[in-house]
Amino acid sequence: MFALIAQKNITFKPFWMPSHLLEDPERRRKCSKDPKPIPSWVQHWHKLGNQHADILAAEACKRFDVAEELADPIINRISQLKLIQKRLAAIICHLPERPKVPKLPKVRQRRVTLDDLFATTSHVLLPANSTLGWFSRFGSLSCASCHGSCSIKSAGFRAFLAGSCILLKIQEERRRILGGAISMNGAVSHPSHALKIVDKYYACEHCGFKASNKLQNLKYVCAPRRRTT
Repeated sequence: MFALIAQKNITFKPFWMPSHLLEDPERRRKCSKDPKPIPSWVQHWHKLGNQHADILAAEACKRFDVAEELADPIINRISQLKLIQKRLAAIICHLPERPKVPKLPKVRQRRVTLDDLFATTSHVLLPANSTLGWFSRFGSLSCASCHGSCSIKSAGFRAFLAGSCILLKIQEERRRILGGAISMNGAVSHPSHALKIVDKYYACEHCGFKASNKLQNLKYVCAPRRRTT
């Protein structure tokens, strides 16, 4: 129907009209306490069309009518729920007013910036007066005291700066770390490794695994390699 209206370029303008106009006026007057007057523009064919619509509506009602034994329990339950809702509403309306606790204004805490973390960090960053811009050229920073390192793009970058720095004892002759563990990008080496510093990376004297930017195998228990003869 809508496609035909678009093809014919028809413009519809709906009007309201009272129903059941072909019925006896006396009956209409009895059925309705305040019957609406018939508009002056209503023609006889309007009344016929309205009556035909009423007939089709009655047929549709018969087709989709729900059996009383199915509808009655639902209607009764809805009526009971409405009474319960009205009862609860009446109780709430008659309750005394509760004292209102004034809400304190939220105080936004100042977020700690990276400059603040650089100024207050316990790590020994070299050079001492370096800034984030200086370290961003290399992509990571390291501590000369605990030998921990972290990438600037790592999620644990702020945690590394705010974390505590534990001094590692190093045997200067063999550049061996005596006890303790190193951290890289939030990961910590396993204490079973015998780590030593070789150039710019760390290596285990037992298993031979190395690490420069990521710990990789140094995170796990040291498994010395078997020598083949």
